[in-house]
Amino acid sequence: MKKCIICSVPAAFSIKDSSDFYCQECAEENFDSVEYLQKIEGPYDGAPKIPLSPSDAGQADLI
Repeated sequence: MKKCIICSVPAAFSIKDSSDFYCQECAEENFDSVEYLQKIEGPYDGAPKIPLSPSDAGQADLI
């Protein structure tokens, strides 16, 4: 997980082609617009989805 270079909380933005990462609050304080920054994935974005029930996983026949 990337951390903000200012306050060390989980980062939400980065500067393109840079290793500088910023949380939402620090990005808003230090840049005119966060639209110029790249939004990065959170810790659970893109994570595999866990089925909520056996039928969701196609495993109903096994129970």
